[in-house]
Amino acid sequence: MKNSKNNNRGFEQVFEYMGLTCVVWFNDTGFRCGYVSIPEGHKFYGKTDDENIDVVCHGGITFSSRLTSLAGHEKDWFIGFDCGHYGDGIDPSNLSDTRKDLMAIMGGHIWTSKEVANECKKIADQVLDQKHTCQYLTFTPSFTTGDTFWAMYFPGHGKTPVPDELTVGQVRVCYTNSKGRGNPDEMFDNFKPQHSYEETYMCDETGVGSGQVYTLGKNMFATRELAEEAIAKYIEKENE
Repeated sequence: MKNSKNNNRGFEQVFEYMGLTCVVWFNDTGFRCGYVSIPEGHKFYGKTDDENIDVVCHGGITFSSRLTSLAGHEKDWFIGFDCGHYGDGIDPSNLSDTRKDLMAIMGGHIWTSKEVANECKKIADQVLDQKHTCQYLTFTPSFTTGDTFWAMYFPGHGKTPVPDELTVGQVRVCYTNSKGRGNPDEMFDNFKPQHSYEETYMCDETGVGSGQVYTLGKNMFATRELAEEAIAKYIEKENE
């Protein structure tokens, strides 16, 4: 696959959903395709036998390989589907005049970029659903043991926080993936569909196992500047 120079062709959308990369491709025959990345360690990773990929989507899975022309994702594994089946229409905006006569022959529903993106999300949900797929998942946290970061550190009760460089001593990852009862309007949160990912850290300087817990973006930051900015906002809010 080659990404066309025409802005209406090639990779129309590349976005992250639930930690997976989703891609909408618009080819030069007037059809769109959708692709979803597969994490290493997943039982679909590297699988080329489409019949053994238990995912429900429009027309079924018709692609299982790498998208070598997608910059930054050349080594990632993807599964995908296409919208060139019987009953699918041709989008004329990506056809030459000599090929627009195909529209009259094909007819059918034209899958928009938004519809293909939504179908990619449905595939991603199934990929991340333990019931359908996973033997195990591999996570890559933002920091690992031995790394340093800048914290919004409180030197004592009632004290003004200060920026402090700390060393990661423990990494915790909390991944939640539950269908619940399938109703997002449920009164109780534990009955609602839940998809979340959170990293927390404990540090050598403040204690591992029973010390302060740090969460990226809340009280821990990649740079001193970000920590100082968060502290300034905290002090401003406290003085309101």
